[in-house]
Amino acid sequence: LAALAAELAAPLEQPLPAGPIEPALLRDRAGDRVVGAVAALAPGEVTDPVRALDGVWVVRLVSREPDQVPSLEQVWEPLVEQWRRREHEARLADELAKLRRGARIEIADPSLAGG
Repeated sequence: LAALAAELAAPLEQPLPAGPIEPALLRDRAGDRVVGAVAALAPGEVTDPVRALDGVWVVRLVSREPDQVPSLEQVWEPLVEQWRRREHEARLADELAKLRRGARIEIADPSLAGG
């Protein structure tokens, strides 16, 4: 694996952190296919090449830690922030749709009209 990586691999623009990696971080970086392939591994095993968001990944699972359920206190603020962001984005999308429905656009310069 090391020889293949040295020959073919391109360095990641943002390397993954050393140590345990949360599935959510791996999903954000490489996508669901890579997470699914890693989930099927036992420690020490290597995935087949998996096409991902930014290329092809080959992953070796070093170890697996038991799942831990975070406390409400640990997840409360991130969840509230995520909810607020989604609500804001939904309201913004609604307002933009209203503006677009009510807009009348005139192109004063015919050369800008295209076509």
